[in-house]
Amino acid sequence: MPKEGVQTISEDQIERIFYMIRSSDEIDSKTGKKLEEIIVELKNEYARSMNKLIFDKYMNESVSIHQKLTLPNVN
Repeated sequence: MPKEGVQTISEDQIERIFYMIRSSDEIDSKTGKKLEEIIVELKNEYARSMNKLIFDKYMNESVSIHQKLTLPNVN
């Protein structure tokens, strides 16, 4: 699913996540992933989840979008 045009996680939310990670006793310098890599993964997962919610909303409408789709003629 494309992630363009889908709501992204705000910088404020990212800052709050950074704060919670930094203040956690479980996280130390030996953590496998760098914080930047975790944020990239978080942004991707957030966009994927928002995309799925939008997709599910349209698929569950009474006149669903998939009923309007047609395949092009192949010659």
